[in-house]
Amino acid sequence: MVAKERNHWGERVLLVPNILANSPAACSVSRVLHRANDLFRELVGCGVLAGLGALAACTSLTGSTVASNTVSTFSPVTTVEVDSSTLFEHEGCGAAAEVPYKYVATIYPFGSSTPLFITTSDCFANAVFESLPTGATGEGDFTLALDVFDLPTWNANQSLDFGDPASEPDIRAVAKWTSNCTAHQTTNIQSLAVCDPLK
Repeated sequence: MVAKERNHWGERVLLVPNILANSPAACSVSRVLHRANDLFRELVGCGVLAGLGALAACTSLTGSTVASNTVSTFSPVTTVEVDSSTLFEHEGCGAAAEVPYKYVATIYPFGSSTPLFITTSDCFANAVFESLPTGATGEGDFTLALDVFDLPTWNANQSLDFGDPASEPDIRAVAKWTSNCTAHQTTNIQSLAVCDPLK
């Protein structure tokens, strides 16, 4: 739909909604100014643009002068993630006994027993490892060990170092549930690990 208005200079203005694919940060409206038979476009409410090759960025154009050269761009991320909603779809998520509360994810290069990184996540959040070291290609295979705790078990084991990857065997020994996963990191892709059911 196109709406028309006149601004305080008496210029004829068209308000043209921008239709961008599910981009909440995209420009929400374009103001098309007709002045002396020339067409100028002023993009209002600008943020990140996705999927429009013709509009690489939102800049404000008045006349033939660029009023702003600030460009917001989308930077794709390279991650390996644990899908918490799938992992806990049967056991649930909460702060009661016998219900998953937090989990510790430790990631290893595929075929290696030497862990790279460890992270602790709430049961409702994905565990995320970003831009893992893989060499020049940016791609690689990994395994993950997941150790899951209910709230009482979590509180009872705060003497453990949950930030040290080398502590994973001790963490697993007291975990309420465990799982193992495999994952492939691909450049500029958020990759989900494939995990065994909790046991």
